Amino acid sequence: MVLTRSTTEQLARRKTVQPPTTMMTRSQMITQYKRPNYVELDIDIDFDEASKAWNKNKIKTSNGCYRYKK
Repeated sequence: MVLTRSTTEQLARRKTVQPPTTMMTRSQMITQYKRPNYVELDIDIDFDEASKAWNKNKIKTSNGCYRYKK
């Protein structure tokens, strides 16, 4: 913004001066929008039980294939 006599008078009447806008660089934007630190969850999965539940409604065929029970 170029300050001329008329613009300074207008600003004096408003009594507020807006600060100049600053442009953010790419690296500043990346650091601003980084995800917060993740939270580690304590998960306990019983894979034997999960496998039994998955196989409950299936029939094993050849070559490791399965088909559903009717």
